Amino acid sequence: MKRHLSPIWQTLKTKFYYLSISRKLDLGFGVLVALTFLVVGRNYLGGALVAAKIDRTQELRVPTALTLAHAQADLLQMSSHVRGYLATGDSEFRHRYQQARQKFEEHLALATEGLQNERLRDLPSPENIQRLQELQEKYQAWKALPEQLFVLRDSGRANQPALRLLEEEGEISISIILSEIDNIIEEQATRSPSLGNTKLLQDMGDFQRSFALSISSLRGYLVTRDPSFRFEYAGYSNRNRQAWEQLLDRRALLSATQQKRLDEIARRRNAFAGLPQKMFDIVEGDRYREDLYVFGTDAEPLAAEMLGLLEEIVISQQSALTAELESGNKSLATAQWQTLLGGLLVVLVVAGMAVLMRRKIAAPIRRLTRATTQIVEGKFDTKAEVESGDEIGTLATSFNQMTDSLKQSRQELENYNRNLEQQVEERTVALAEAKETAEAANRAKSDFLAKMSHDLRTPLNGILGIAQILQDSKAATSREREEIDIIYQSGQHLLDLIDDILDLSKIEAGKMELNSHDCAFPSFLRGIVELCRIRTQEKKIEFHDRIAATLPQMVKVDEKRLRQVLLNLLGNAIKFTDLGRVTLTVNVLNRIEAIAPPPDSTSPNVTSLDGATSSLPMWKIHVQIEDTGVGISPEELDKIFLPFEQVGDNQRRSQGTGLGLAISQKLLEMMGSQLQVRSQRGVGSTFSLTLDLPEAAPDLAMATSPSTKVTLSGFDPELAQKLPLDILLAEDTPVNQKVARRMFQRLGYEIELARDGTEVLEALDRQSYDVIFMDIQMPELDGLETTRRIYQERAPYSRPYIIAMTANAMEGDRDRCLAVGMNDYISKPVKVEAIIQALYQYQNTVMV
Repeated sequence: MKRHLSPIWQTLKTKFYYLSISRKLDLGFGVLVALTFLVVGRNYLGGALVAAKIDRTQELRVPTALTLAHAQADLLQMSSHVRGYLATGDSEFRHRYQQARQKFEEHLALATEGLQNERLRDLPSPENIQRLQELQEKYQAWKALPEQLFVLRDSGRANQPALRLLEEEGEISISIILSEIDNIIEEQATRSPSLGNTKLLQDMGDFQRSFALSISSLRGYLVTRDPSFRFEYAGYSNRNRQAWEQLLDRRALLSATQQKRLDEIARRRNAFAGLPQKMFDIVEGDRYREDLYVFGTDAEPLAAEMLGLLEEIVISQQSALTAELESGNKSLATAQWQTLLGGLLVVLVVAGMAVLMRRKIAAPIRRLTRATTQIVEGKFDTKAEVESGDEIGTLATSFNQMTDSLKQSRQELENYNRNLEQQVEERTVALAEAKETAEAANRAKSDFLAKMSHDLRTPLNGILGIAQILQDSKAATSREREEIDIIYQSGQHLLDLIDDILDLSKIEAGKMELNSHDCAFPSFLRGIVELCRIRTQEKKIEFHDRIAATLPQMVKVDEKRLRQVLLNLLGNAIKFTDLGRVTLTVNVLNRIEAIAPPPDSTSPNVTSLDGATSSLPMWKIHVQIEDTGVGISPEELDKIFLPFEQVGDNQRRSQGTGLGLAISQKLLEMMGSQLQVRSQRGVGSTFSLTLDLPEAAPDLAMATSPSTKVTLSGFDPELAQKLPLDILLAEDTPVNQKVARRMFQRLGYEIELARDGTEVLEALDRQSYDVIFMDIQMPELDGLETTRRIYQERAPYSRPYIIAMTANAMEGDRDRCLAVGMNDYISKPVKVEAIIQALYQYQNTVMV
């Protein structure tokens, strides 16, 4: 037998050896697929019957159970909406009730159809059909109640027995009592004045007022059931009784007509006396309102019975479904064991095929891969072994041909790399030159902006200065004041545009920095609120501030930049609102307590009085600005944060620069926040932002805050008497000299002038000055060098207080002025308030 099989085996082995890889794979997968079909077919036939039964159960019982569950929810909603309408009278509840009722009836019809189908398909459910019939009967009795309750609820006073009793039995007596006492008082008022008549008239008035107030309190209690009204009624009723007794005691002083009317009042009071207690009993009983009483006694119990029936049907359906699914699962479990056995057989076959394929296909491929790795390592003399005549043998032959080609390509690549390195070196040199050119352009831009700012601020100082002086002039007519205001507003608008352009350029160049310091946060917000309230009063619109009382007292923040953002947002809201209101809301989202840092920590901390060290907490503050203005259309929302972009009508566009929102957004990004906006055309806009502000220590805040804060406006002609000073002004522009002299004269000062730094030094040689207002850009000797020489040549006790007053307002100009020794800094155009503030600062720092 073995001899007969051996030649056949050798023949098969040889044929398999020379088969192509695709034929070998086709043969292996053919055997695998045939075996898999055999196992799957057996399992399919076993599970098909079980699946059919489960599908039939799910198609019938599951939809019916779900429909009944929806019916339960609909019934609960109907009852809830009826109760809601009876409690509030809101028609929306009636609308929702109708919707829920329609859905309930649809689900009830579907459930009935489902149970009928179950019975037709041999799924027993006679108890459920009986329960459903009982449910339908109860529903027919229930569904008429809501409409009756709605009518009763809408009937007004007829729905409240206590008010109905008051109207039917009490209103006539009340009207007669009030009418008769009015007649008695009118007759008494015509009698001759005397002490007795006056006292009697007073008693009549007491009786009338106390009776009217007691009736008003009684009505209030009947309508609202508020106990305070009943207490008031008791008090007024007692006062009325006392007033009545006093009238009866003075009956002899009345005329015959008055006595007759008094008797009628007595009769009506006796008829009315027992009614209040009956009303109280009704109000405090179960039938205060007829609709609620009927709902609680009739509708609600019937709805509970219907819910109970639905629950029984759902539970029955779920139990039947569970039992049928368990039966099907057992049958499926049997089929799964058969599938497992068949799968094990498939795995054994696959394992044998894998071993065979590994020896005949994978092993030659691995050897070919090792040869490829050697080639990658640079061993181009490596040759692949040709082991067979199939695709792998063909691949090995092609691989050896490729190796020869790689040798040649490698040499060409080395030549290419040498050329590429030379090109990269040339490109690097070009990039360095381009970078240097860009930096030079950036410096030129900064120099241009600085020169533009200085050249524009210098004439603006004269324009705005003269405008300020003329605004305070008493000789100007109203029309002249209006024209002066136009000049001042136009100049201020140009100044705002310059400041916005400078801020934007600083941000884009990355030179804008935030300078956080301790800030009294509630006071800071109150200052902004007062400023905006003045502007809204001028436009005759409302301004609401909703600032939470839980805000931190002291925080660390760049007060100048945050004020710039908030004033810009509020200013836009006021500008685009003609009717309605502008609302500022500031509240606390949360407060994050800080964890004490380790001893070697470098994080900011505060040392308390007892020497302990702890980090400061962080406050998350939410700010929202809402207006009822013109709003922003959706297509315009994408443009509002772009520089120089303005939306809205042309009249309002002319009132701004188009930079405010762009700068505000960038400043908030530097603060770690983001500006959000919601708007609807014709309705209004809402801008909101969230700030993370660290809390400042109270003792540190007190130590660093200035001892005196001065907020002045307008000229003070007696300032020189309050604060006598010798003042020297260093200014080379004749117009600015005249403006400054006029400003100081209006404040009561006669100043000395110097056109450059040389004249300043010569003036100091002649006499001493308390304060020098120093320009920076001057011919011959500028303000910075002049200040250095003053500090080098004069002793500390004889140095004047130097205040920079310059048109240089770029980033770092203030720091450069203070670095050479100047005491304060004012940028042009100069406002008189800034001069007064600087003089008082001099008083606080030098004269104290």
